[in-house]
Amino acid sequence: DLLVMQSGKVLCHLVKGYKNYANNEILEPNSMFRLASMTKPITGIAVLIGVQNGWFSLDDRLGDYLPEFSDMAIGKLEKDGSYISDHKAKNDILVYQCLSHCNGILPETELGDAILNNAPRSAFDSIDSMLAFASKEPLGFEPGTYTAYTGYTSFDAMAKIIEMKSGMKYSEFLQKNLFDPLDIHDITFHPTEEQWSRMVSLHDRSVAQTLITVDMGREIFEGFGPDYECAGACLTSTIEDYAKIGELLLNHGTYRGIKILDPEMVEEMKMSLESRKMTMEMYMQYTGMDMEKIKANQRPAAEENVKTDVVLDAIPKNFSQDA
Repeated sequence: DLLVMQSGKVLCHLVKGYKNYANNEILEPNSMFRLASMTKPITGIAVLIGVQNGWFSLDDRLGDYLPEFSDMAIGKLEKDGSYISDHKAKNDILVYQCLSHCNGILPETELGDAILNNAPRSAFDSIDSMLAFASKEPLGFEPGTYTAYTGYTSFDAMAKIIEMKSGMKYSEFLQKNLFDPLDIHDITFHPTEEQWSRMVSLHDRSVAQTLITVDMGREIFEGFGPDYECAGACLTSTIEDYAKIGELLLNHGTYRGIKILDPEMVEEMKMSLESRKMTMEMYMQYTGMDMEKIKANQRPAAEENVKTDVVLDAIPKNFSQDA
């Protein structure tokens, strides 16, 4: 299913292949797909709506909102494949790190896989159950010092904070603040019977490279419970509705006259980790804040406290955030 748009107009929509190869079902327009990690950009938008609402800053400590993620330990993989909590983490986990795979929470590393393999089946029932498991386990690395893919748990942490601040379930927040304004009807954690009838089966290749249909039943993501609104992996959608998300971001937070995000928020979403680090260093230079305190993730004294979620006019206009 290939959709190419420009200036809000469809230039090409190619629908070709199988919805279910084993049953010889042909792919059709408005077919539903399991989004897997394409759930993450939508969570990124949700978080920026929260920042825009003044609920938190991207540079806040995760533990300020979820205290169970304070004072975390760093794990160590043993020779026999088991793991231990080796030492106390030097750095706190920051909000932006939860969205950029540098937080250490159940990373896709050898150590992270060992920790996740220790999770009980009940951990995959809900956001709350997954966070309860992860918060009691060691981190895979020191936050902010390494990058390794984080499949879902750190995104779940942000979804939980949004639930706490909004007073709504995460799915309800997305529906009210993103899907309804954009007239989106087919992005959901909980497909209806009609939407399940349009769901595209997963497929794989055999050793002989023949196409195999993988029967996932009614699971959105393998092994995840039906009530788990996983913020990093469990949305489903049509390409037609997901295109509205792409158009929203392409147009700096506005979709056909409907404003969801300020342009500055979309720029935050586009900023690389290295660019954020450079921006912070320039910020410290022009405000006189102690960079060693920032590196240690320690807040400045109250009289020194300044916002770090915006770029000051003092930063030179020719300073590039796209370095």
